[in-house]
Amino acid sequence: MRRFVVEHLVCPNSRSPGFTVFAKELLRGEVRHCLVDDDQIHPRDDIIEGVLIHDTSGRAYPIRGGVLSLLSDDDIDNQAYADHFAELLPSCPLHVAKAIRRTLEHSPRQQQSTEGQWHKAEMRYYDAAVDTP
Repeated sequence: MRRFVVEHLVCPNSRSPGFTVFAKELLRGEVRHCLVDDDQIHPRDDIIEGVLIHDTSGRAYPIRGGVLSLLSDDDIDNQAYADHFAELLPSCPLHVAKAIRRTLEHSPRQQQSTEGQWHKAEMRYYDAAVDTP
C-alpha cells in the first residue's frame, strides 16, 4: 500500500478522515526499511507490513502483504487481526501498541452481535471461493 493513498481514506466506522501509519516493513524503491513511523514514511513508499491508525478513534487496521484491511467493526475477522497484531506488537512504538490493544479489546464485543456473525460467515464463504496459493 502506497503512503499517499492514506490521505484519501475515511474510517469505515465513523466516516471521518485522518490516519497515521506505522510500517514494520516498507519498500522505498528497491530498498527495504523496517520499523518506520509515520513522520518518516515518504508518499511513494510501499508499506508491506504495518498498521493504519485512525487519528480520532484510535482504531487500528492491519496492513498485510501490502494490502490494507479497512473494514467496519461488523466485518472484521477478529482472529486474523489478532494474529497480525501479535506479530507487530513486539516491534511497535508505545502509541501504536496502545491503539492495537484498544482495537483488540473492542473487537470481540462487537463481533458478538448477530449482524457481525452473519458478516463473518459470509466473508469466510467468499474468501474460500477466491483462495489461491
